Amino acid sequence: AILGGLSFQGYDGSGWHESASIKAQINGTPSDGTDMPTELLFATANEAEGSPTVRMAISPAGNVGIGTASPAAILHIEDTVDGDMPIRLINTAGGSSSTNESISLQFWLQNGSGGSSGVSSIKVGKDSDHASSGAVDDYMSFSTVLNDSATERMRISSAGNVGIGETAPSGKLHITDG
Repeated sequence: AILGGLSFQGYDGSGWHESASIKAQINGTPSDGTDMPTELLFATANEAEGSPTVRMAISPAGNVGIGTASPAAILHIEDTVDGDMPIRLINTAGGSSSTNESISLQFWLQNGSGGSSGVSSIKVGKDSDHASSGAVDDYMSFSTVLNDSATERMRISSAGNVGIGETAPSGKLHITDG
């Protein structure tokens, strides 16, 4: 049952048509007047569709789905593309003379005292100055945590060199012990 919603409509010269909507609806079985499992559905219509399709959903459990109306995890992204499915993260800080910009996926775990501990990560950053639109040199690095201290363990440079225990690999495979 739909609890409420917003409908966005446009006029095409011959009639009004729903082109987007946000709906709150029951998803589950309500009980004793205090339990009302509700999901939010966000729908839009693209040029080839006649009516809106759910593009994003928030389940009663708080799971967020993009491309699915039934998210099975805290973040569930789904598409039906045959080939590459890009997810774009852009850091627009800095400028052409800056070499500090990076984007990282960080993985935190709860420690024994209930707090967050350490951070393993996958990071992409500038390998050098991006002085012109054609001069884009980026690296990718992988860090893990040992004794609550994060350390870069492996790096792939913009030249394709791989460093293990080495942040400036000088050959196709550069391993440093220590």
